[in-house]
Amino acid sequence: MPQLSRRKVPLDLTTMLNFQDTLRQIYWVRKKRNPKYSLRAYGRQLGISHATLSHLISGQREISPKTLERLAPRLGMGPDDLESYKQGLRRATMNKTKISFVKEEVFQLIQDWRHDAILELLQTHSLLSQDSMAGKLEILRTNLPANLFETKQMVRRLQEQGAVDQNLQVTPDWENSTNILSSEQTSAAARNYQADLLSLSQTALEEIAIENRYHTSLMVAITAEDFGWLKKEIQNFRRRINRKITAKKSSKPSSKPSQKLDVAILQFTGFPLSKLMSRETLK
Repeated sequence: MPQLSRRKVPLDLTTMLNFQDTLRQIYWVRKKRNPKYSLRAYGRQLGISHATLSHLISGQREISPKTLERLAPRLGMGPDDLESYKQGLRRATMNKTKISFVKEEVFQLIQDWRHDAILELLQTHSLLSQDSMAGKLEILRTNLPANLFETKQMVRRLQEQGAVDQNLQVTPDWENSTNILSSEQTSAAARNYQADLLSLSQTALEEIAIENRYHTSLMVAITAEDFGWLKKEIQNFRRRINRKITAKKSSKPSSKPSQKLDVAILQFTGFPLSKLMSRETLK
């Protein structure tokens, strides 16, 4: 039976809600590297059927300590990792915690930033003025790191969740809805989303000319109370920027109508640096 690499899986167990989150993350990381990678192949490597694996990932079937002991070594996890997950299972049992899981498709929708990029592109003049479905898909494909199959798959996922209609128009209800990343159910997917963007930011720092990017930071000394106020200020700033961009992107360009679109990310990051560095020092 095929064995997975014994190399230790680079996961931060302190940010994982449970073993299902880990199974999902590993699967989607491999899926990104190889779009043809399937649950069937993943199941073969773990020594379980793809149907059982699907139930475990979606939360339809709970992970037992016995299953945990069987799968953890095949994911390259050591005794410490295994014990951490066992403790998590015991805490959940003691507290009678019922964890609510989202469907696999919704999890992927939230954690992959390209879905947000598609929603942005669909509201630009280039897409709004395109009548052909094939033409719209081609514009999306050329402006995303995705092939045509992946593009269609992501569009279908957005349609199934009510974000986009059959004519590839962003639905009004979705435009006015609360950001999906705010859901507590999807915290693991949201972490994956942000981690992916941070990785892309580092790549941009190294590979994109400075005139085509903007990286800056501000070091401040604040209290926990200040941090709550600062988050609100950033949220208000995001709303103002978004209103201006929304008004601009749907209007007909005044010049260079053939200019290629770019999907850009404006990322705001704030965290208690002193506390993080203190924890690193104690290790």
